[in-house]
Amino acid sequence: MAAEIREYKGIKYIHADYTGILYIDEMLAILDTGLSLYRENPGINKVLSNFTDAFITKEFVEKIIHEGKEQHARIALVGVTGIKSIIVNTINAATMFDSRVFKYESDALEWLIS
Repeated sequence: MAAEIREYKGIKYIHADYTGILYIDEMLAILDTGLSLYRENPGINKVLSNFTDAFITKEFVEKIIHEGKEQHARIALVGVTGIKSIIVNTINAATMFDSRVFKYESDALEWLIS
């Protein structure tokens, strides 16, 4: 699991894969890498994050909200179900993100480039 720049149909985006991660230090490491990529590449403002079977903590959410207050990004989320959906609504309300939840990465990618 990692964060990296990828390309889909000629559009670059940041792909953050949190799949199966249960520990906050691993989650924060991927988040920090993604934030660094975002800052170092101002032309890339699209993000696909996969949270399938990942455990999201309060500390992780607080960091996203803190960092997102001044960031304008379009974010597609995969693997967000149950209580994680409520967390996404909280993050959207506290940031300038345009976030949507998808069941499949293919659908998420199509929305990101639209």
